[in-house]
Amino acid sequence: PLAPVWMASAWVGQEWIRDRFPLGGFPWGGLSFATAGQPHYLFSFGGPLYVSFAFALACSALAIIIASDAFHVRNSFIALALIGITFLIPISTLTKTAVVPSATATIAIVQGGVPGVGLDYLGRARTVTQNHARETAVLATDIKAGRVAKPHLVVWPENSTDLDPRTDPQTLQLIQSASAAVGVPILVGAVLETGQYGKVTNSAVLFTPGKVPAVIYTKQRPVPFGEYLPYRDQISGLSARFQLIANDFQPGSTVGELSINGLRLGVVICFEVAHDDVMQATVRGGAQALIVMTNNATYSQTDQPEQQFAITTARAIEFSRPVLTAATTGISAAINAQGEVVAVLPQTKPGYFVANITGNRQQTSASVAGPAIGLGLVVLGMLGLALTLIMRVQQRLREPA
Repeated sequence: PLAPVWMASAWVGQEWIRDRFPLGGFPWGGLSFATAGQPHYLFSFGGPLYVSFAFALACSALAIIIASDAFHVRNSFIALALIGITFLIPISTLTKTAVVPSATATIAIVQGGVPGVGLDYLGRARTVTQNHARETAVLATDIKAGRVAKPHLVVWPENSTDLDPRTDPQTLQLIQSASAAVGVPILVGAVLETGQYGKVTNSAVLFTPGKVPAVIYTKQRPVPFGEYLPYRDQISGLSARFQLIANDFQPGSTVGELSINGLRLGVVICFEVAHDDVMQATVRGGAQALIVMTNNATYSQTDQPEQQFAITTARAIEFSRPVLTAATTGISAAINAQGEVVAVLPQTKPGYFVANITGNRQQTSASVAGPAIGLGLVVLGMLGLALTLIMRVQQRLREPA
């Protein structure tokens, strides 16, 4: 009768492993993210692994009931009870995860667009930076005309500069002029040189008028075979495609955070929004609202931007934090702490929006206990597999020779 529990736990176990191995893992196919439109309270209770467990358990239990040769009342009751417990227990935590407002900041998101498509999305040098500077100039004009409120911060997306602004004077001038036009800091997604040949970083840099640019965050989870080539010396000659990965992005080691108008913002970059450990560390580090800087231009006109946006929405619900996404080609949006989209820009069309963001100081049970809940389910799955193996061995030993 407990078979659904073992099945669901085993499913969670493979998701946990896939989030970490190999080469840092890739959790994109988590069952929880595919069910992001379903009961929201499950995310804020136990995080993505608990949601995956709940739906895997429900499906397993219903499958066992339907597949039974005869309708077994006891087993069916147990299966339905397991479903009820899994989905109803989290409801008791809803009153504890109400938003406790912190500071409010007005933030502008700029989606400048890119000149190319696919792997050649950047086009000629500095074009992507010029695009974002142009849209920021439109924002500055609208601010002066009183059409929009002056923000405390402007955010450009990941890879909104293709040259290191610290070493390329023209790129630096474009950003500084844009910052001066709006009169507030601009958080820019930049590729930075490290001083070592072929090694760069994917970073968020804050440009404040009259101040030296400050590196706020460096992406901790660069994507293998996208942002770096694993075992380059051993495999680079195996395919001509590997020559497209000219540089190896180096990982950062600390969470991204900055304070704007008293609001503590956590910063992550692109696919990191799908990694539990990165998001957990950012929120537990004190983030009251989140910024996701991303460049989905390579996947423009595919399902990838929508999939990433669904994951981002789930994170807003999980941590009860407003989330702002800044993307080169979309989806740029503002999501409130309940997972509701309050502002969004059309994909592939340049533009901007300004949003008032109020942070949340309250931690959800997912942010406090989510990792422990997930690990507990993984251990439960391992225990179930071990018991299954032991029972099969014992059964074979009892069989006559």
